[in-house]
Amino acid sequence: MRKLFDITIGVYSYTDLNGIIEREYIITLFIIFYIFNANILILNVLIAILSSAYEAMLESGSFKFKVKLFEYCESYITAFYEVDRKGGDGLGELVIHPPIISCLCFFLVPFTFFNYKGKKMALYFSYVIFWIENFFLIIIFMIFDLTLIPLAYFITFYNIS
Repeated sequence: MRKLFDITIGVYSYTDLNGIIEREYIITLFIIFYIFNANILILNVLIAILSSAYEAMLESGSFKFKVKLFEYCESYITAFYEVDRKGGDGLGELVIHPPIISCLCFFLVPFTFFNYKGKKMALYFSYVIFWIENFFLIIIFMIFDLTLIPLAYFITFYNIS
């Protein structure tokens, strides 16, 4: 058994047969057969362990994803209120913009005291911010592309010639 265990973990020799010289070829064939079958058996055990661990992690990962999604929605729910369409009383446009644009939200603060005008101004503000962001983004993208044209031309010309 000790010899079989050593063979399984890769510590084997065809010459160390404990004094059994007359049956060397039979024992060598047995060792080859045992190594082949033991490696297949160990590989099957490894696959079984990994598949059961994967199945357990898949179930727990799906549950943890739903828990984190619920925690995220619960903590940021005020930012997702539909002020202008459903008539909710959330903060709406004052909290959903990133830091630089949130400075422009200062103009909406006086209108928060008036329910109807506040909703209407928040709707107009969201349209203005949308077009300002996209207009500047398009202009910056076009300038970036125009600055890359000469560089791409010269690199292509250099590689061709």
